[in-house]
Amino acid sequence: MQSIGAAVSRADADPTRPTFHFRPPAFWMNDPNGPIYHNGWFHLFYQHNPYGDEWGHMHWGHARSRDLVRWEHLPIALAPSLELGEEHVYSGCAWPNGDGEPLLFYTSVKSGPKESRPPNEQWAARPLDAELIVW
Repeated sequence: MQSIGAAVSRADADPTRPTFHFRPPAFWMNDPNGPIYHNGWFHLFYQHNPYGDEWGHMHWGHARSRDLVRWEHLPIALAPSLELGEEHVYSGCAWPNGDGEPLLFYTSVKSGPKESRPPNEQWAARPLDAELIVW
């Protein structure tokens, strides 16, 4: 995403930014979700706003590591579906199905005023590739 790419150099220059601790390439991160070990990789999914430094526009960021020290940032795993009227993709977990394929379970939050929007829904996502890069 262009907005993350533009902010990476600014984030890397921040002297208060953690160095030995998982962090997104840039912008807001909070709850880790669905850490899972699969085919030699540790995968970490996390709540992420890929558009800014404040909470909002929740997506699931995604990274993987062989050693839990050096992380490879991967494309956003889950994003709100505008077609479904989603505003956020909230917390969840990863769990293998009966064949060992990891699934992501997450909370879908619709847009609109909290008092009148539809109730949150639980969804599951399947990987679209064997490397778990595209969901």
